[in-house]
Amino acid sequence: MDGQCCEQLASTHPAAINIVLLHGWSFDAEVWRASVVQLRQWANITLVDVHGVTSCSGGEPADVDAVIAGILANAPRRAVYIGWSLGGSLATRLAAKYPERVDALITLATNPCFTANADWPEAMSQEDFSKFSSLVSNRCEAGLKRFDSLQAQGESRAKEFRQWLKKVRPRRYEKRDLLLALQWLQQIDNRAALSEIHCPTLHIFADQDALVPVGVAEFIKQFNGDHQVKIIGEAGHALIWNRADHLLELSQVFLQEQLKAISDENYSARFDKQLLAKSFSKAATTYDSVAKLQRRVGEQLLENFGSTLSEIESFDADNKTVLDLGSGTGYFASRLQDRCNASTYIGFDLAEGMLNFANAGSDQTANWCCGDAENLPFAAESFAVIFSSLTIQWCEHLPALFSEIWRTLKPGGVFLFSTLGPETLCELRQAWRAADDYVHVNEFTDFDSLKQLTDAHNFTERNSIEQTITLQYAELKELTAELKSLGAHNINRGRQTGLTSRAQLRKFKEAYESQRIAGLLPATYQIYYGMLKK
Repeated sequence: MDGQCCEQLASTHPAAINIVLLHGWSFDAEVWRASVVQLRQWANITLVDVHGVTSCSGGEPADVDAVIAGILANAPRRAVYIGWSLGGSLATRLAAKYPERVDALITLATNPCFTANADWPEAMSQEDFSKFSSLVSNRCEAGLKRFDSLQAQGESRAKEFRQWLKKVRPRRYEKRDLLLALQWLQQIDNRAALSEIHCPTLHIFADQDALVPVGVAEFIKQFNGDHQVKIIGEAGHALIWNRADHLLELSQVFLQEQLKAISDENYSARFDKQLLAKSFSKAATTYDSVAKLQRRVGEQLLENFGSTLSEIESFDADNKTVLDLGSGTGYFASRLQDRCNASTYIGFDLAEGMLNFANAGSDQTANWCCGDAENLPFAAESFAVIFSSLTIQWCEHLPALFSEIWRTLKPGGVFLFSTLGPETLCELRQAWRAADDYVHVNEFTDFDSLKQLTDAHNFTERNSIEQTITLQYAELKELTAELKSLGAHNINRGRQTGLTSRAQLRKFKEAYESQRIAGLLPATYQIYYGMLKK
């Protein structure tokens, strides 16, 4: 998240709730990255850098209330707030002051009052806190090591824990920010605030936490009897590392019960992705023999925006990675490497069979990765170019897709894509309507909807071209056999699952035959070409 104060990641679930994640002291939003993969299955995520929100809003890092104002300026109108340690303290204060913005609150290893006083012994002593603050001020690295040693207490896998810390700790941090955040921890006293919070609230503690005594859990009910409290066993302060799966399960169950949300009962996906992957995998060996249109569209995409690719020469030649999203059999691998002068090519596809076929026929400079485009397994700002030809129409939830494109593109990087419009195979759709009411032809997103999705992200340049291509066939079976060989036959949830009757087939064929032009059967493809620059 370098250079950003927040990052918004759309979920793949159409009934997703909004969640804002607030990190702990000495970390930034990257500490949540591993958890985001699971959370995005049912929630839209906003990752916030608590040190950066005030400066992003044009202010200077200041007191706690200024930070909270900065968080709200970058958050959805209403959301669930989940905060770890310092992040939990900020989320609690926010929920008490701005209840109209908070649907629910979950705190992790969070003390209502981090430093001890006469009537609050369950905390770090003022003396120890002052010594630690002085250590951070005079010998910052030593202060961080001391903090990490406290977090590591109770960890059975100390080596793996240190590796995790090294991975998620910001590479660059300002000592000023660390000292300022320590001031926040010393100033915040949320005991009274807890009694004012009436939204669904869950407090989770770790039984071996050396920074937030587990005894705090006993006092929470005294402040607010409606709040729920959970204690996770065999966990230290960094419970978002060692018990992440348990945390996510507790959070989802709590939110399902309290908000009556995140339910799959009334949700039926438009596509069956397992069937989609299986269909294209099965077609891997026949795909290239019939993919003339796919090749033509991909080449046209490169031709349309080739000049844009030449503008990315400013990227370091040793760090110019190209992602081929929906790479299929890898036809464009060498073309993209040459056209972009790429240091690394990654072919990415949902269908493992396609990748196996591509890998068997490629040189060793190509890399292949299987996964879902709506949940890319790559770090932020990884790619100079993302290329996707006739792939995104197979994505279930396009907001999640464009969120991932934005996240993984480098600043200055470009996304080139082609996709199918709703008029695609209109003749085929019309013919089936004469036969029955089932969904026989895949449905595709219109241009205005695509534009609205891309407008949600601050791309600096946009360009688009629309094209209609009409193929012609002497016999209907040529078209249907081609679609089957491509793996692009009907995979909609509303398709007919049983056998099509002879009467249905006869009506379908008669309706399609009535559309012959000059003795040939038409098959129309509506193509959208797009270029987005970050």
